[in-house]
Amino acid sequence: MTIQRINLLEKKQFRVTYGLLLSLFLGMLTLSLLMAGTAWFGQFQAQTHVTLLQTDISKLQKERERLMAKGEMTEAGPLKELLAILEREPDWSQLLRKISKALPPNVWLASFKSFDREGSGIQKSIILNGWAKKAKDLAGFMGAIEKDPYFEKVVLTSSKKEDSLFNFSITCDITARKHSQ
Repeated sequence: MTIQRINLLEKKQFRVTYGLLLSLFLGMLTLSLLMAGTAWFGQFQAQTHVTLLQTDISKLQKERERLMAKGEMTEAGPLKELLAILEREPDWSQLLRKISKALPPNVWLASFKSFDREGSGIQKSIILNGWAKKAKDLAGFMGAIEKDPYFEKVVLTSSKKEDSLFNFSITCDITARKHSQ
């Protein structure tokens, strides 16, 4: 005698009833209302934030007008100090323009680093690292930089021939903005 497989679970046939449809409809309605409420709350918070920022902007504009009327922003104070700092800094766009004009076709820059010269808090220097196809091209590049009043003390700090290219490093000081124009 062999025991055949016995299924103790009763199988119910799936039926779509009005109660099931009503439950699905109410669930979808609830989900839609929650999503709409979340969106409305986010919009309300954003509008409140915008209103606060507009209030801060108007306060700052009034403060600026008050300071301008007193003359604090033109004669002394933070603006004058900021302008003095900017005056000591090099004009970086002009510096890059001058370097790119001085580059011969067979010289490529790989990196560019600026730093404050030791012992001088306001003197800036740069290190140019790159590759040149010929030593003559590198010499031409250095000569072009030396002729420019924007650069001082142009020094070839390293040069090494690797494969068919010269790997080089040049250090030079940058003159202040007002002296170089």
